[in-house]
Amino acid sequence: MSAAQFLHWLGLDPQTLSVKPSTLPSSYFKFPPSNEPTTLPPPPNHSTLAHPFTLPADLYNALLSPIVPATIALVYVSIVSVLNSVNANRKYKPWAISRTSIFKLFVMLHNTLLAVYSAWTFVGMYNGLRLSLPSWRTTTSLSETVDVLCKLHGPRGHGSAITYNANTSAWTFTDRLLHLGPDGLTPDSSDVGRLWNEGLAFYGWIFYLSKFYEVIDTFIILAKGKKSSLLQTYHHAGAMLCMWAGIRYMSPPIWMFVFVNSFIHTIMYTFYLFNVIGIKVPKRIKQSLTTLQITQFVVGVFYAFSHLFVAYQIPVSVPYIHRLGDAISSAAATVPAEASSSVSSAIAIASAGTAAWVKKLALRAAGREGLAENVPNEHGRPFGFDPVHIAQDLVSREETRFRDELQWVHCLDTSGQVFAILLNVVYLMPLTWLFAQFFITAYLKRAERRRSSTTSDKVLVARQSLRDASRGVARRLSEVVEEMHRTSVEMGDDEVLVEVDEVREELKYAAGQAKAQILKGTESIKQSAASIDTDKVKQEVQRGLDTAKQSFDSVVDRTQQTASPGRTPNGNGTGAEEATGQSSPEKQSNKKKNKKNKKGGSNGEQESQAKDESSSKVQEGKSFADAAKE
Repeated sequence: MSAAQFLHWLGLDPQTLSVKPSTLPSSYFKFPPSNEPTTLPPPPNHSTLAHPFTLPADLYNALLSPIVPATIALVYVSIVSVLNSVNANRKYKPWAISRTSIFKLFVMLHNTLLAVYSAWTFVGMYNGLRLSLPSWRTTTSLSETVDVLCKLHGPRGHGSAITYNANTSAWTFTDRLLHLGPDGLTPDSSDVGRLWNEGLAFYGWIFYLSKFYEVIDTFIILAKGKKSSLLQTYHHAGAMLCMWAGIRYMSPPIWMFVFVNSFIHTIMYTFYLFNVIGIKVPKRIKQSLTTLQITQFVVGVFYAFSHLFVAYQIPVSVPYIHRLGDAISSAAATVPAEASSSVSSAIAIASAGTAAWVKKLALRAAGREGLAENVPNEHGRPFGFDPVHIAQDLVSREETRFRDELQWVHCLDTSGQVFAILLNVVYLMPLTWLFAQFFITAYLKRAERRRSSTTSDKVLVARQSLRDASRGVARRLSEVVEEMHRTSVEMGDDEVLVEVDEVREELKYAAGQAKAQILKGTESIKQSAASIDTDKVKQEVQRGLDTAKQSFDSVVDRTQQTASPGRTPNGNGTGAEEATGQSSPEKQSNKKKNKKNKKGGSNGEQESQAKDESSSKVQEGKSFADAAKE
């Protein structure tokens, strides 16, 4: 299908344009709107699952009085304001009734009822749309679809709607085959094929009443000690008024609010029921539901507002006067040329009886009508019917006939329909903003706070790992130093030779332990690197490494002091000498024996080697600390 064919199928072909933007007369924009026409009740039906009962016409219109929604909305807002103050004074503590099993059972039944009812309404409205909209299997123009959605009354068919004429204050139609109801004033309730009789009048009115019951949601929240937010209160109060206006004035876009909102409420109250019975609903689904609600409001605003600027073409039966004389004259003008000779001969014959005609006219002029009627023609017979009378009879024979023409009509017909649309648009715009604020606060900011909290936790874990590593190294090196110190004290020799290999092994072991701990902390940091603040991590890691380096430096100093032969960690000799200021004779004797068993040169070499090895391990410890920092 080419682009031109597609535009032609939609009715948007410039040559055959069937829908165009248009504006309404200023008389449609007035407040308060006209009360005419009276809302038409749904047609009586036999009891079925779709229509289990018939709505009485008196009750139907009585509950559509503007006093009903205005009073209930005002009382609702007042009670909620008072209870919000009471809950604030009670520090938002749950009420005792909210902790009872009866309350929980009531909430379960409440959510179940609204979920089932919303699903029933959605199915009923879907069936009404299916019966009203043109079948997708047939080729239809855009104007036919627009006609179905704009004109709610009358039978099925393009241009077959029954509309209310505000100028004449009467219901009218453009199809000459249609007729009004038995009273001759309103559309026939037996007409099918348009949205009002196919379900909108029935389901829409009950949906309007359900908005009064849905305020129970707010009182459940208040009973739990919580605050009813502006979104909650504004949503319920505004929905009452908007549904009332849409049904009361039979405004075309109201079908969308009933159809789409019942679908969303089916899902929403099902989720509420799951929460009550303990079935956890994933956060992603809740977020999707809120997104769906916001989308509903945005689309609803544009869809409703567009009705103010839509005009389209419909076929209209236009009456005209048909004159038989004109038809004969027209037929005579189209007589073929071959008949001209016959006409000439007829004229010649007529001229032969001119004298008879003159005589006839003279008698009639003299008032001798009877004699004039008896004058014979050229053939000797009476003239018959007077040609003058024949001409007069042809002129008098007229009849009214109809022809179909395409005319432009606007989507809306009354000021009430315009008022309902404007009220819904004014209501939905702030509501959309409130839902967007709720979405940002409940999902986006909360997720950001959760990520921030997780980042802090991961940084603390990394910092703690580094601290543990530094403490482990310090503890292990301290153990080595203490062991060396105990050996020195036990030997009581101020020239104790440190076993280089043993110190080396101990330091290697301590370094390995520290390296493992730091690698573990580093791995934890790497795993969290994608979701944490790099600068913050650097600061925390630097702080941990500084602490580790300080521990290393402290232990290294102690190791240097202890590793020096004949020096204690304080550098003043052995512990015994430090305590008494001199060595005991027994120790002096042992010293002499040790000196005899060792050669002077070898002893010096061992001491030098021990110093070098100890210094090497100290440098190794420092290098390890620097490496860990890097």
